[in-house]
Amino acid sequence: MRPGLTRPPILLLALAACIDGSAPSKPTAIEFIATSASNATAGHTAPVAPTFVVKDQNGNAMAGVPITIAVVAGGGTLTSTPTKTIVGPTSIGVWTLGTRVGTNTVSVSTTGLTAAVVTIESVPGAPAKFLAPNVNLPGVVGSLVGPGPAATLMDQNDNPIPAASISVGITGGGQAPTSITSDGLGSVAVTNWSLGTIKGMNTLTMTSGAALVTFSAVAAPGPVSSMSVVSGNAQSSMAGTPLASQVRFAVVDLFNNGVQGRVVTFSVQSGGGSISNSAATTDTDGVAVLNGWTLGRSAAPQAVRASFGNFSTTASASVQSGYDIDIRFFGPAMSSEQRAIFTNAAARIRGVVVGDIVNVLATNIDVVSACGATGVAPLNELIDDVIIYASIIPIDGPGKILGQAGPCLFRSSSSRYLTAVGRMQFDIDDIAAMAANGTLQDVIIHEMLHVLGIGQTFWSVNGLLVNLDLPTVGYVGLQGRQGCFDLGGAITCSGSVPVENTGGQGTAGAHWRESVFNAELMTGYSNVGPSPFSLITVGSLSDIGYVVNRSAADPFNPGNFSLRSQQLARPLNEGPWEKTLDIVPQVLRPDGKLEPLQKR
Repeated sequence: MRPGLTRPPILLLALAACIDGSAPSKPTAIEFIATSASNATAGHTAPVAPTFVVKDQNGNAMAGVPITIAVVAGGGTLTSTPTKTIVGPTSIGVWTLGTRVGTNTVSVSTTGLTAAVVTIESVPGAPAKFLAPNVNLPGVVGSLVGPGPAATLMDQNDNPIPAASISVGITGGGQAPTSITSDGLGSVAVTNWSLGTIKGMNTLTMTSGAALVTFSAVAAPGPVSSMSVVSGNAQSSMAGTPLASQVRFAVVDLFNNGVQGRVVTFSVQSGGGSISNSAATTDTDGVAVLNGWTLGRSAAPQAVRASFGNFSTTASASVQSGYDIDIRFFGPAMSSEQRAIFTNAAARIRGVVVGDIVNVLATNIDVVSACGATGVAPLNELIDDVIIYASIIPIDGPGKILGQAGPCLFRSSSSRYLTAVGRMQFDIDDIAAMAANGTLQDVIIHEMLHVLGIGQTFWSVNGLLVNLDLPTVGYVGLQGRQGCFDLGGAITCSGSVPVENTGGQGTAGAHWRESVFNAELMTGYSNVGPSPFSLITVGSLSDIGYVVNRSAADPFNPGNFSLRSQQLARPLNEGPWEKTLDIVPQVLRPDGKLEPLQKR
């Protein structure tokens, strides 16, 4: 430097700058200024975007500091994130929390500094759905569903929702609470849902916000409680014919719900009819159907029993018949069992003879002299249709005459002389033997048919016999012969139905021929074994003037002569076992008085 020149001292200027304290700023810390609420909803945007500042060594916020912002926990996302700080608080951008409930964390970092973090604990969103392991549940009417309906209440992101109120509704009857609350894990359960008492669909619905789930329980019937006849009871039909309608039996529980799949067995209890199916399985209504019930051939009470386990019920039916037989007992007292056999015999005939006949007046008729019924008061009544006086008395000791029977009072010619009053008596010494070998009822039916007109008196009055008192005696009534034809006896009965030509009075001319129709009910000799009431005898009743039911006839084959090989108490050639009444038949006039019967 030249002397005399003056320069500013550079070193002094630098020192001066150091001395005034204006050193450059540098980032020293990252601090969050604002954070979001702690109850932010999972999967949603944070309600308030967190903000932060980067401070220098003097605690002042710095702008333009390069930063990195990232999600470090919770699985959420960030959008619109800055790369540098701005003057004042800097937002981290739009923070969408993770879909799972829990901790969500975002970090802010810059070179050389420890990253700052902000944390939000998310909570479930609004109810959106129920997760139910099983919505179709088993159940029984009137009982609790077990296990009951169970589910987990969730938001739209499948987060369980604890402590939520849930409304409950039911259909189909029954009972359940109207509201429940989810537990800490969002689980809900109804442990006391009882079903209605009517079988079928029951539902329980849980509702919370937009979440809804429906549980279905098909209420099955309870244990069988009873059986009943639901339709087809108390029908009526002709003897030997099927009922018009099926008989339906119901198997039900305590609440009258039909129980399906139960095997019901059927059996004829009375009346001697037949059924087409011995068992049936109940349908969805608990109904078992008896498909075909053909009534017995007797106008007696008819019944079929239906059974399942310890349960049973009975259906009844009646036999249609307009013909009445009034049996009046006289003489020595009979036992109730003996009286029942007479009643059953009358019922068997009423199954065949079904038409009502005109009533006839009896005015002060002395039954003792007119019919030989001792100890009986005079008749003063309108008779419908026939009165039969019956007794068991000593006749001739064991094994000879078993009985005697016939008509004694007739209607007029306008009513075809049909019997109004008759009498039948049986030997007291033979009753026990006939009861023991099972022939007593057939013998009574046989004698009762004589009272109605089967035999020589009526056959003669109606001109139905030819060659009487000859070996070729025969019956020529059209319906009797047709009955023989229908049974396959076209050759046997081509000219006439063979009539008995042996046995003397009371047998010959009054019965079908034993050597031809050995087993038939109206042959002249009684045999042990079945005695069919055949279409031949039914046809003869029609020829006489009765309205008959052919369906009530017993099966019989005239070509089979050996159905009964053992004769009752004697060989065939020993002699007759019955005799006719020793009375003079008389006719009841319209005024109720008597006049002699005019034979043809």
